[in-house]
Amino acid sequence: MSESLQAELRGTGVRIVAVEPGFFSTEIYSRDKRSPIDPTSPYAPIISAVDTRIADGIANGADPAVVASAILAAVDDPASPTRVLVGDDAIAAFDAHRRTLLAAWHAELAPGSDVG
Repeated sequence: MSESLQAELRGTGVRIVAVEPGFFSTEIYSRDKRSPIDPTSPYAPIISAVDTRIADGIANGADPAVVASAILAAVDDPASPTRVLVGDDAIAAFDAHRRTLLAAWHAELAPGSDVG
């Protein structure tokens, strides 16, 4: 979406930069700020697993000053890319997603596929 908006605004002097941080140690997901999980919900196991993953990631996250520095750098640099990944985990997640998309694309182009 950010790339599309950036393309639409090209030439207007407005820049779009999406700063995409991984996990950083903040209070944003502390126990008192998290919604309770309804144990009767059929989704409770997956919600609980995701909740734990997020809480652990944040609790073990890096210094949030790294994100602040990335934001300032993006604001100060007119050549900043539209997407700025911050943190090794953000880069790894994006790379895994990219690889999944690329594998699906290659599968679609493979001889004998029913695409086209």
